[in-house]
Amino acid sequence: MGKSDIFYCKYCDYNVTGTTSIRYHLLKKHDISIEPEGRKIVAPSNKKLADLCKKYNISEEDVKTEVLKAVLDKQVIREALVSLIVLHNLPFRAVEWPAIHTLLKAVNPAIDEEIISSHSEVSTRIHTLFLSSKDLVRKRLQLAMSKIHFSLDLWTSPNKNQFLAICAHFVDPNGKKLQKALLGLRTVITHGGAEQATLLISTLHDYGIVAKIGYIMGDNHGSNDTLCRGLKTYLSEEGINWDPLHHRVRCIGHVLNLAVQDILFGDTDVGAIDNEEEGEEPREESRGQKPGGESSLETAWRSWETA
Repeated sequence: MGKSDIFYCKYCDYNVTGTTSIRYHLLKKHDISIEPEGRKIVAPSNKKLADLCKKYNISEEDVKTEVLKAVLDKQVIREALVSLIVLHNLPFRAVEWPAIHTLLKAVNPAIDEEIISSHSEVSTRIHTLFLSSKDLVRKRLQLAMSKIHFSLDLWTSPNKNQFLAICAHFVDPNGKKLQKALLGLRTVITHGGAEQATLLISTLHDYGIVAKIGYIMGDNHGSNDTLCRGLKTYLSEEGINWDPLHHRVRCIGHVLNLAVQDILFGDTDVGAIDNEEEGEEPREESRGQKPGGESSLETAWRSWETA
């Protein structure tokens, strides 16, 4: 249920947006009692725990002691549960599974009041955890021993939303090892290079690493050339010398893909196919075989000079 959901009473004309209010209305006006979701989880998990204790001849009262309550850390428990959901891509409603509550209460029966039991609270806590983790990543990037290099790619989700993934590659000052981090998965309206440049510049400012920018790796699509030229213009205004030709690195995976298509399909317009998949018109210099016998693979490498 979203925050804007409206509940209509089927017994009268009353309507309201909150679940608590509608439960109160049903109880007072129609003498109908509806338990909150949290209570529906507690009852079956308590029954399961009681069955387990009975099976092994253990008294529940013996295990529900003040000692068990004293060792609980509410913040740690909730953060660990949220991390489990994020790292293993579980649904937010996993916190409403009676099986999870049973497992945790089997470890410590006093944990019942410390467990998240609402999927809406998971969303809030993920956002809070993201912000705190983002601050740590920001500090590590600003202290990086090397320039910070970026790999960019566009991705369309199953529900047709378009995203620009921005990944950073740098040498960490602590272990002096190459590290990588996903800095952003920004929504885009088009595949145009100008819009991508705007999003990348915004991300650089967000992490405070404009002056540390190094190389940019992307596929051979013409929009990435536009992105680099737009970035050069902006950095020049900031007094930073950045050569878009020198710092533009081609994605080897994309190059191999073009090569295989060229070998398999010969004169087929693989350059045009590639650009059509990206949602833009193909560039003239990357259209299959050129009059001089040049392949689309060769023109892809030389697209910058002929742009």
